[in-house]
Amino acid sequence: MNIKLYDKDEIFKQTINPNIIKNDITFTKQINGWLWQLILILNVWLDNTDYIEWDIVKVLIDGSLIYTWFVDEIEKIVSWFEETRLNIIWYVSLLKRIIYNVTWNYTATITQDPYTTASDIVTYFNTKYNYLTISWSTTWTSVSYDLNYTDSFKAIDDLNNLSSNYFRYLDNETLYFKAKPTTPTHYFTLQKDLVELDIEEDWSWIVNQLILTYKTGTKTYTDATSVTTYWLKEKYISNTQIWDVTSADEFWNKYIADNKDPIDKITLEVNSSYANWIENINPWESCKIRNITKNIGNNLLISKITYNKDIIRIQLERFDNFIQLIKE
Repeated sequence: MNIKLYDKDEIFKQTINPNIIKNDITFTKQINGWLWQLILILNVWLDNTDYIEWDIVKVLIDGSLIYTWFVDEIEKIVSWFEETRLNIIWYVSLLKRIIYNVTWNYTATITQDPYTTASDIVTYFNTKYNYLTISWSTTWTSVSYDLNYTDSFKAIDDLNNLSSNYFRYLDNETLYFKAKPTTPTHYFTLQKDLVELDIEEDWSWIVNQLILTYKTGTKTYTDATSVTTYWLKEKYISNTQIWDVTSADEFWNKYIADNKDPIDKITLEVNSSYANWIENINPWESCKIRNITKNIGNNLLISKITYNKDIIRIQLERFDNFIQLIKE
């Protein structure tokens, strides 16, 4: 693992000497959500000026770029020794700093394909920071979304929720918006490159009746098959930035697909014997598990990856997003 330091204009400064890094490094990548911050505790003197706020940190493994972050906070510590602590956060957080507008109209109603709106948001963001590219595909739908002094991250998050069967993911500097792969990208073999497999059968996610308040009304949606099979479980959501009933229907189509049935939460631990290890496994890909008796599916979406020194921990299909759970 190499950790390289750049200035805010992405001009290379140095490779951080691994001998001065005092803490174990672990970090995550996931779809449809945030990444936790990366913390580096460095054995350097207080008067060291090599590291400043807004420096960009890139993590590479075997020459492949895994992560791009920026330094958000620097803490100098003196006890029995001197050290510098860098709090490093994900690029996507920059989107929360920019309030999106359409020709200075912060409350405009936008009616078009979510792909077009997302592209416009990234273009606008790049007039301020110029860090991101976009790799979205058209959804072939038109939805109406109401801006209300909305930050760019929330707008993209809402657009994702209005696009059935799609998820979003920021891979370093590229914002992806795509559907689940139709065939497995990776094949993991139990008791060979899988150190551990954990399957949690979780019914707590089920919602089969949704009362949704949008900008111009309220509508109740029900999946009768799910109600018959699992009994009724209702939820109320208010999102007045969804403008009309057509857009509300798109929200429901995605929401019910994600929540009407119980989903096994599957966790894998993959070791370095897997031929396409760390640098080639990504959260937007899918996998099949070989040498297992239980039928858990042949094309499972990789939703979250946690990197440690010698093991990567992968969560499939569904994972607990603790920030979202706190909000609910």
